[in-house]
Amino acid sequence: MDLKPHKFGRIGLKKLSLADTGLSEKSNQTHIGLFENTLHSIDDLHLIDYCTLIYNDSIKRLLCLLDYIENSDGSFRSPKIRKGSERELIVDGIEINSVVRELRDVIYKTDIRKDWYLIWYVTEEEHLVFVLFEFRSKLFDLLSAKLSGIGSRHTFDPLTAKYDRVITTLQSIINIT
Repeated sequence: MDLKPHKFGRIGLKKLSLADTGLSEKSNQTHIGLFENTLHSIDDLHLIDYCTLIYNDSIKRLLCLLDYIENSDGSFRSPKIRKGSERELIVDGIEINSVVRELRDVIYKTDIRKDWYLIWYVTEEEHLVFVLFEFRSKLFDLLSAKLSGIGSRHTFDPLTAKYDRVITTLQSIINIT
C-alpha cells in the first residue's frame, strides 16, 4: 500500500478530546472533527470510502464516513469523520468497521486515561490515512522532539520545515514512502 503524502496535501494533527474518543459523559458526539483545508486535495467521491488506520504495528483498511459540519445558516465548514450507523457499515453484504469506531475501540482496549492524538493526511493516490498514537509513545516522543513539543492542534503545510519533520518522523516509524 502506497502511503506517500499528496504533494499538495496538508497534514493535520490533533489531541483527541473526550468527546472525540467517545469517553465524555456530557457528550454523545458521533464524529471526530478535522481541520479546514486539510482535505482540499480530495473530492466529494470520498464521502464514503475506504481509508487506512495505523496504530503501532497495525495497519487496517476501514470505512471512512466523511462529511462536513453544517453551520446554523446552512453553510458548511470543517470536515468530520463519522462513527456511522449500523446499516452504513454494511458494504456489499460485509460489515466493515468505521475508522472512528475502530480508533475508539483501540483507545477503550488500551488506556482510556491517556491523552490520544490523531494525524491525518491524503496520499498521492487520494487515499485518507489516519495515524493514532498516545502520549509518551515512541511516535509521540519523536514528534515532540522534532517539533519542540506537540500541543493540541496543528496543520502542517507542505512548504514548511515542520511538515518535512512530521514526514521524516512518520517514515522512521512506518513505511510511508
